[in-house]
Amino acid sequence: PAKDPGPLEDGPGTVPTRGPEPGSKEEAGEQEPWPEAPPVGQPPLPWWAPADPRVPLEDDPPDDIFRAQLVLVILQTCGSYFIVGVDKKRLLRFLPFFQRYLLSKVRVPVSVEYAALDLLDDLESQLRKIEYKKQARRLEKQIESLGKGTAAGRKKSRELKALSPERLPTPFARLRTWEEAHLAVETLERGEALRAVGQAAASLERRNFLLARDGPSAGAEGGAGAATKEMEEALA
Repeated sequence: PAKDPGPLEDGPGTVPTRGPEPGSKEEAGEQEPWPEAPPVGQPPLPWWAPADPRVPLEDDPPDDIFRAQLVLVILQTCGSYFIVGVDKKRLLRFLPFFQRYLLSKVRVPVSVEYAALDLLDDLESQLRKIEYKKQARRLEKQIESLGKGTAAGRKKSRELKALSPERLPTPFARLRTWEEAHLAVETLERGEALRAVGQAAASLERRNFLLARDGPSAGAEGGAGAATKEMEEALA
């Protein structure tokens, strides 16, 4: 008779399995606890990060999703007004922060999770449609200027026929894990902080140049105080 491989050995054509460890929670019939939020304060905040949602606040406990629900209601109601112009840039900047905030919570109810996914789907669809109309108008103008009968015009016509909202690139990142969201936000914050420091340094360099060329009065007229304040705020 064939030897029984047992729970820890690989039998022919079978997938190796292991039974519960002696004295484990699985053997006792207990369920594993809900995964905890990322550790607080590990690693410490870098100089460019103003805040971290892992830091517990009395007004915003790790299991409180009231603020997330408020954001969802606001964007569901008037999110269509934030998909064009300057507001579009603000919305695209806000979404990584919001996704990281949700992923930092210990537990998110299924209803809130589905509402967030539906909101992201709706915003993505609207942004794709706007980008599609913009590219379609651009191709139509190119076809009109090149002429429909020319080879270049026919090429643009084929591009216009093949154009569709579904084939356009994703307008914003869909972040699935805390690590992805935290990396996206850190990259954004670091870039903004470096630009702010660069602008402040340029203002300070201009101030020093005016001081060296025309004396203290020119430095004051050139905004020496404002440049110094900008540098202090950027490095704060």
